[in-house]
Amino acid sequence: MRYLLISTAAFLILAGNALAAFAQQTLSDPTRPSTAVTGVPVTTAGSEVETGLQSIILPKGGKPMAIINGRHVTVGEKIGDEKVTKITESGIVLEGSKGVRTMKIVPNVEKTPSVKKDGAKQRGGRLE
Repeated sequence: MRYLLISTAAFLILAGNALAAFAQQTLSDPTRPSTAVTGVPVTTAGSEVETGLQSIILPKGGKPMAIINGRHVTVGEKIGDEKVTKITESGIVLEGSKGVRTMKIVPNVEKTPSVKKDGAKQRGGRLE
């Protein structure tokens, strides 16, 4: 009985040490988009990469907010030596010693109004 108790305790200690070593490894986030999608290198925990503008929040009746490099900012706040001067649905405007700079949520996409084709009728949500 005593031998069984000692061997079980030894097993639990060894298994605990192995589990602790596994938990200390840096694992990548499986839900994070790949570099091919975002254009931003995938990093592991503990390393810092400037990812730029990540999100824009425009609440009804509230102050617009943006998330830049994981930090929530509003108009008037500073990011480094630049000040946030404007937040819109497509991006933010920063003003600093180097001048005015715009960061867009989707950099290579411009918003343009859709144009109806001449003589086309709209029926059931589709143009015919």
